Amino acid sequence: AGDAGPRQLQVAGDLEQAFSLAARQRAPVRIAFDASNKTYTINTRAGVELRRRRLGANSDLEVESLTPSVTTLDVFPNGLAPGPLVVQLSRAGYAVRVTMTRAGKVRIL
Repeated sequence: AGDAGPRQLQVAGDLEQAFSLAARQRAPVRIAFDASNKTYTINTRAGVELRRRRLGANSDLEVESLTPSVTTLDVFPNGLAPGPLVVQLSRAGYAVRVTMTRAGKVRIL
């Protein structure tokens, strides 16, 4: 996992948590990425923030770049998302990817 290990584990855990939150709330949640600020949030569709993760400068999980395959992805209470997601994290010349299937299977590559 190299230098990005803790970062990719944290991102993977948050993506899995989005599926749990949607099921628990019996309502869709939205994962929204802000690549320029190296942050992402998990919100209800009404905009209530459930989780915010900062990965930029001065954060515990500092990365040089956060590159998601999509900027927003909804997760439904039935355990499905409209499509897959790939998040690439880069630091010190090393890049890792966290992938998620539409059924919520998360892998670290």
